Amino acid sequence: MRKYLLHVLIISFVFLLMPVVNVFALQTRGIQVLIKDAQGKQVGLYKESHALVIGASHYTEGWPKLPGVKEDVQSVNKILEEHGFEVVTVNNPDSEQLNRVYKDFINTYGRKPENRLLLYFAGHGYTKKMSYGSEMGYIVPVDAPNPENDIDGFVNKAMDMQQIEVFAKRIESKHALFLFDSCFSGSLFALSRAIPKSISYKTSWPVRQFITAGSAEETVPDRSTFREQFVAALEGEGDVNEDGYITGTELGVFLQDTVINYTKESQHPQYGKIRDRNLDKGDFVFALGRDVYEQPSKPKVVEEFDFGDIEKKRKKLQEEREVKTEWTKWQKKFDAAYDEALRYDKDTDLKAGDKAKVWKRLANSFSQDNPYSTEDQLIRSKAVERMEYWKNYREPTPPETIRQEPSYGGTSITKLRSSYKTLSVSQVQSMSNISIREKEKWGFYGYSTIKHDYKLKTIRGDKVVVDKATGLMWHQSGTDDSMRQYKVKERVEMLNSEGYAGYHDWRLPTVEEAASLLEPSKKNGRYIDPVFSKKQKYIWTGNICGSRAGPGIATWHVSFLSGSVDWGHSHISIHHRYVRPVRYVE
Repeated sequence: MRKYLLHVLIISFVFLLMPVVNVFALQTRGIQVLIKDAQGKQVGLYKESHALVIGASHYTEGWPKLPGVKEDVQSVNKILEEHGFEVVTVNNPDSEQLNRVYKDFINTYGRKPENRLLLYFAGHGYTKKMSYGSEMGYIVPVDAPNPENDIDGFVNKAMDMQQIEVFAKRIESKHALFLFDSCFSGSLFALSRAIPKSISYKTSWPVRQFITAGSAEETVPDRSTFREQFVAALEGEGDVNEDGYITGTELGVFLQDTVINYTKESQHPQYGKIRDRNLDKGDFVFALGRDVYEQPSKPKVVEEFDFGDIEKKRKKLQEEREVKTEWTKWQKKFDAAYDEALRYDKDTDLKAGDKAKVWKRLANSFSQDNPYSTEDQLIRSKAVERMEYWKNYREPTPPETIRQEPSYGGTSITKLRSSYKTLSVSQVQSMSNISIREKEKWGFYGYSTIKHDYKLKTIRGDKVVVDKATGLMWHQSGTDDSMRQYKVKERVEMLNSEGYAGYHDWRLPTVEEAASLLEPSKKNGRYIDPVFSKKQKYIWTGNICGSRAGPGIATWHVSFLSGSVDWGHSHISIHHRYVRPVRYVE
């Protein structure tokens, strides 16, 4: 037995519910239906007819199963197809599928004004008394729990009639009819007792109509009398006024009379229209006469043709795609080779001649022009540029002796070591002209005891600082950015090639020369005279540390931020220092 009668709502629009939502894309239109009045004048037209038939029988959460629903669905599908409907069927939907199929069906078929839509639901229904005194009707998907056991779970899963009303109002097709072969109560539509009227122009006005198999507290047998009488009505018995059409109102009258009679008044079908003055004027129409259906015309003769030109174009595009793919692979290989060449270019162990060979080999191996990119041209240009650079490169010869410079105006000059010798920590801590505040295993904190005589000069637009006390000329600002040790030599060479301040003998300072710049206290935030730029927190020197742990080369640094001299591994990426070039005054 179907425990609760489900309102059979017929709403001039058809929802097809199937577990596979893409079914809506498979059906596009139905047979056109002409609607004529008693004088034969056309008063309406359905361009497409779509129906959604939902059968819920295999309940899993405490509701009785309904094996007869399967036969009901088959019978309803058959009669609707005979009336020109494109039918979508959904069996045993859960709550998510039930909601989704309504939305998808409306979005697919409910946007065209000249369509008619019909929705048929067969399954359990339920009526819940609300706390404010009204009643709410529900249709029940197969995964909704029995409200006698879990009322909260039921309300979360079941679909109430307010949601049906929302769906009905979303439809833009002029006629929509909902039928529910279950029982429940609710106030979705106004009950009707109207006498069916003849077909007229008013019939074509918009309408949303509903028919239910019974009211609250009534039960429906698994063998559905409602379904049997619905099929009988569309076979012609429902044409109350014998005009060749069955309207939604006629259908409601017929079902109400016959179902009450055949069930011995155990079921009382209800029918009516939505409570909306813009959607309660028209009437859903089924046409009984085949002459009102527009039959499709014969197909046009298709001239002979072939796809030769299309196939030729396809093959050409395929060949072009394959060529482009090969060039893409070629470019990736070129990019990888370029990255490898850059690593060799930065290697401090390789000679200039070897580096020139690297770039020449790269340019020659990838000499083809990539028609799909300009990146290869840029790489080749860079390769030629670096090849020429290393071909013309000359290794600088650092000074190895301490130079004796003339005094300035009789002032004695403090001689500083200018050779890039390897110095241990103890040797650096023993440098002359240095006052050590604190010795460390990596160097010391201290300052220079030399009484400097700094003069800021501008030569050819370039600023330098001349120290008469040491006979040294310093780059006033140094580099703007810090860098790894392997970049230092290239930066000094660039300075000499440009002829900074008119000189070409700039070099990296020794650790003794760099430490001579340390002041006893901070001035302007640095342990260096304000005549110099304060941006250089710490600078590279040309001396290597000879007594340190760890792999690789370690170089001595001078920090103006902490007033210290220390060493660090040149190969470690975090060791970035600035460059402050120096030269002897001639």
